[in-house]
Amino acid sequence: MKFIEEVMLSGETNPFTPEIVQGIMYNHRNYGAEILLDDILEICAEESSIVYINNAAINIEDACKVLASWDRRQDLKSRGAQIFTEFWKKAQEIKDLYAVPFDINDPVHTPRGVNKANTIVRKQVMESIGSAVHTLNQTSVVLDAPWEEVQYVIRNNEKVGIPGGSGSAGMFSNISAPLTSGKGYTPVLSGNSYIQVVTWDDAGNPDARAILTYSQSQEPESPHYADQTRLYSKGQWIQLPFTEAQIQSDLIKSIRLISE
Repeated sequence: MKFIEEVMLSGETNPFTPEIVQGIMYNHRNYGAEILLDDILEICAEESSIVYINNAAINIEDACKVLASWDRRQDLKSRGAQIFTEFWKKAQEIKDLYAVPFDINDPVHTPRGVNKANTIVRKQVMESIGSAVHTLNQTSVVLDAPWEEVQYVIRNNEKVGIPGGSGSAGMFSNISAPLTSGKGYTPVLSGNSYIQVVTWDDAGNPDARAILTYSQSQEPESPHYADQTRLYSKGQWIQLPFTEAQIQSDLIKSIRLISE
């Protein structure tokens, strides 16, 4: 809803063009980071960089620096999203985390901010970062590796980076993949699948752009085994045919002759 509100307040006469909607889908903004990370970084700067996880000392200074440089997106080139992803798995359980709790009368703008005045919350925020660093170190994931190297699928030995991330962390472009030791977030198990943006031209014909993120075929030998996955990775779409002329121009014909 926040992203929709931004478009509505843009002042454009016709704000919801297909291109604008496509941009919302593919901007890969981490809204959780947008409403929390400034406060998290402030806590990082004010507290000791040494935290204890299972009685082991963890230095989170580098993690905080990476988060400070992170673009708060989960694009292919974003660096640091893996820290926030693991951080949130713990931090979402912190009691009284938010400075402004959810308000049913203001659902678009709440909750927001970290309850920095609460010393227990501050301690648990730091421990959540420490837990993230510990987990990523244990699974051999580099803290500032670009997201395309961390979250991906393998298609015929080709590594295809997948943008997006966990919906629970504030990602509209939802992608769910387990953290696999020595590999990263792979394979992708759920999330964005079939996506389409549709409008109509002046003649009443649909103008439909779409993508099937996992591609059309499950057969590795097929040319359609990874084609749309690559397009999704690059933020591209396909134009769906509708009129007879469009269908005919896009038609794939295959004739197989079998002799006995």
